[in-house]
Amino acid sequence: MIYILPMIIGFILLSNPIFINIDILPDFIGYLLLILALYKTSCFTEKLSIAKRSFLKLLIVELFRIPALVIQQSSRSDNTMPLLIATAFGIIELIFAIPAFINFYDGILDSANGYEDSGMTEVFIKKNNFMKKFTIVFLVVRVVATVIPELTELELFEYYGDVSTNTRSLSSFKPFLYTVFIFIVIILAIIFIIKLIRFSLFIHNNKSFVSTLENRYTTEILPRKSYVIARRMRVIFIITGIAVLFSASIIIDDINIMPYVLSGTILLVSLILIIKYEKKILITIPINIAAMVLSVVSFILTIKYFEYKALTTIKYTEEAMNEFAVMSTVYLIEHIIALAAIVIYIIYLRRICIKHTESFIDFRYKGSNAQIDTKAKKAEIIRTVNLCMTTIAISAAVKFIVDGIYFYLAAYTDFGPPLIILVSIVVITIVIRCLYVIYSKVYEDEYIIA
Repeated sequence: MIYILPMIIGFILLSNPIFINIDILPDFIGYLLLILALYKTSCFTEKLSIAKRSFLKLLIVELFRIPALVIQQSSRSDNTMPLLIATAFGIIELIFAIPAFINFYDGILDSANGYEDSGMTEVFIKKNNFMKKFTIVFLVVRVVATVIPELTELELFEYYGDVSTNTRSLSSFKPFLYTVFIFIVIILAIIFIIKLIRFSLFIHNNKSFVSTLENRYTTEILPRKSYVIARRMRVIFIITGIAVLFSASIIIDDINIMPYVLSGTILLVSLILIIKYEKKILITIPINIAAMVLSVVSFILTIKYFEYKALTTIKYTEEAMNEFAVMSTVYLIEHIIALAAIVIYIIYLRRICIKHTESFIDFRYKGSNAQIDTKAKKAEIIRTVNLCMTTIAISAAVKFIVDGIYFYLAAYTDFGPPLIILVSIVVITIVIRCLYVIYSKVYEDEYIIA
């Protein structure tokens, strides 16, 4: 079945115009909702599964808009930076989005095609094909509307140094072009949303189609319990991996533009999904939220401090020293609390993986005549899980402790920022590799065999 409400809200979040790379309604949430909308149907429809994977790639791309926007704001003297960012994200988005939505709409038809009383009427097919074409046209127009106004900045290079009174800068037309294109995108968005809601309600009210999908999921997927668990854990490991990527330390003008609130929010999604297998992990949620709140406070204090002062000023004025003490203390406490949340998460994730390992092996070889030492096989996998989880915990401790004392390192040594970035790259590489090893050892066979 396709979850209609997440699909509608997801598309609405993708329909707003982007102004100077500012995405008012975040696209990454839109793609996340589309992934959730396809969670069940993509199990038995290949094209919807491909679309879901493409939406995941787009979600990751859109998350990087946040640090890109910070970089744009810190490079305000460079008028072409918005053009560079808009063009880069526009091209990447279209490369992934066009095939994704083609597979999305084709997959809707494939999900029930060939089944008796599937509701695949001519009207259904016609409406589906119209929405596919309109969605692609809308996405292209939306990207073009973001890039073209910024192209006017390129004229500055042609007339650089020309002070003639006859020179007319095209950049002066940028506000007008943005107004025109935003108006066009809004009109198309309104039409798109109306058509989408009608199409979604048409699907929802097509009882034969909905019934066919529900029957397929009930008869083809639910009996394969190991597959259902492996699939859910795959999502959890992917989300955890994305959270790890967004824990990267990117230092610009002495400020880490990737505060913990970014990775903490993503980790929160993983925590909510994993509660199904371990209720005690609930204790991690308030700790994680506390670290996220402190992260926002710390980020604001950091920006305010560096707006008027440099790190070297702490050695010369009492006021700067006091502000530095508050900022660096909050920053350190934030990382200690975040580390506590992550360690607890790792402990319970390890427990879940071991529990699943035992149940998978017992179920797979139950009643088998094959001479297989299940205890040895369990021990081998559990040993790998323990090693990887211990490595993740130690790596996280190193990173968060080094990150927590960043301001002291930056103020009193010459190797602060390079050390932070180096540790970040090494730790993220190790953790991502360990997560992959754990998933492949415990869950991949169940996911593939199914």
